[in-house]
Amino acid sequence: MTFIQYVDMKQKMVYGFMKIENLTQEYPSLTTYFEGEIISRLHPFMTGKWDATMETDVLHWEKIPATSSLGNFHIDSFDYSILETSDTIFMRWKEKFIVPDPGLKHIEGASFAGFYYIGLQKSIGHVLGYYYHLNSEMYGFVF
Repeated sequence: MTFIQYVDMKQKMVYGFMKIENLTQEYPSLTTYFEGEIISRLHPFMTGKWDATMETDVLHWEKIPATSSLGNFHIDSFDYSILETSDTIFMRWKEKFIVPDPGLKHIEGASFAGFYYIGLQKSIGHVLGYYYHLNSEMYGFVF
């Protein structure tokens, strides 16, 4: 379950919490704080961090069906203005810490090293997301 707490349209950022159930036996329910980048000129489709290569980005974004109508979204000259009228908001979410204990950095069976490729279809409120981390299963479907 995801709770978006704040959206900064000027900086193209979202902030919120994710509640994760049954991830580990030690912590059957976890809530994490995340920060998200709304894909735009400020935060392009190509990640450039968190161990993601251009190939990784293209393969993960293409799992979200709405990218099929965007053409060459991976090139530097992509026209991000078309996203302003799109039915899908594309985002990258990065978990930062566990709530309420931001000092807890390691949980056996859980990792915050990766990030999520997200597509939010506005017309029906449907969220589709894939987790990526260099050392995890490729295309980890999340929601």
